[in-house]
Amino acid sequence: MPLHSLTKRLARLSLPLLCLVCLLIPVSKASADERIEEFASFVTLLPDGSQNVREEITVRAEGDKIKRGIYRDFPLRYVGPEDYDGLVPFKVLSVTLDGKKLNPNDVDKRDDVIRILMRESSALSKGSHRFVLEYNTALHVRPYAKYDEINWNATGVWGFFIGKFSCQITLPEGVKIDQAAAWTGKGGSKDASGVEISRPAPNQILVRPKKDGAFDRQLVPGEQLTVAVSFPKGAVADPMPAAKREREKQKSEE
Repeated sequence: MPLHSLTKRLARLSLPLLCLVCLLIPVSKASADERIEEFASFVTLLPDGSQNVREEITVRAEGDKIKRGIYRDFPLRYVGPEDYDGLVPFKVLSVTLDGKKLNPNDVDKRDDVIRILMRESSALSKGSHRFVLEYNTALHVRPYAKYDEINWNATGVWGFFIGKFSCQITLPEGVKIDQAAAWTGKGGSKDASGVEISRPAPNQILVRPKKDGAFDRQLVPGEQLTVAVSFPKGAVADPMPAAKREREKQKSEE
């Protein structure tokens, strides 16, 4: 499948995992130094069609917008070709801050959005802090006539500069990646000039910033990294039947 086909699929937002970081305690003073120093996303597609995701986020806190921590918003409404009115499965597995375990159940779920609160009870010290978030989700593989595909909003949308960013996507053992593409910019951007894609293994890709002279590409506030990968049709199971059964069960209990 040519890359321009993947680009067209992106416009359909087959995986709109748009995420947002905001201040936990709003203040009016602008911050010049607070930023995301590094955002690394590791996505593992499992044989049952679900995904395990690990995000390593290093931020620089100055006590302005980042006080006790950060949060991430994930819209859970399913957007895809199936006639399905349920939410996307989503389970937080673990959260740590500088190696210390935080409460993975510290979330706020409203309608079709889950907010994961990664925070301490007291203010963070000024300087670098590393958050690690791990979660499972599903219903993000899209079936097409001759191939299956996953679109992944790897970084989400942040209100800070992102200095370094990367995304690694690993398919199940023995499943070879057919095509891969990546874009940076505002939502819907198809600008691939700022990234480079390598293949450490037949079932794995790694997306990183492309150097522009002496500088790597950075993401300005509001920009994001999106990655698309296609692979042989039927290489992983379709999780939709199980999701539909669970949805029918929920309806019967309402």
